[in-house]
Amino acid sequence: MRTLIVEPHADDAFLSLGHTLCTRAPSEEVAVLTLYVQDARRIDEGGAYAKSIGAKGYFYAPSPERIAEALESTLRQFAPDLVLSPFGIQHPDHLAARACVDARGFPRVRYYLDVPYYVRPKNAAAIQAALAQCAYRVVSIGSPQPEKWKALPIFQSQAKFFRLNPPETLRAPEIVLERTP
Repeated sequence: MRTLIVEPHADDAFLSLGHTLCTRAPSEEVAVLTLYVQDARRIDEGGAYAKSIGAKGYFYAPSPERIAEALESTLRQFAPDLVLSPFGIQHPDHLAARACVDARGFPRVRYYLDVPYYVRPKNAAAIQAALAQCAYRVVSIGSPQPEKWKALPIFQSQAKFFRLNPPETLRAPEIVLERTP
């Protein structure tokens, strides 16, 4: 199985799917595509994380104006069987990443709930409304394990973010959904 993980920012796959990726990447072909890169340091962190989980590739969009082009290019180059996309909660870049994936009409897409946004109580109504628009089923629920946290030091540029969020937010279950016909 070839799986492409689409993440808005270089730490989103780690936050939302870290345990899942630690267990899947070594036995499957996994690649990561970061759509919004703030600077070279974040590119280096994203690449280092992809390497640390055994991903077969790391791709990124050269600019926010070229996310659709980057996704198309990565789909052609990596040829995944499955795309894992952010569900798209609260943050504009997360919403845009999901819209970009959905616009491609890729036949097999699953959606991961975006950490930390899905954990915040103020987003509960928006999540319920989004889930009501289409039928989804839960395909997996992972619980963050120690191997996920071994990668935390890679994201030095985000140290302040990690310190400011309550620990339970960063330890939220990893939830993956798919649309039902």
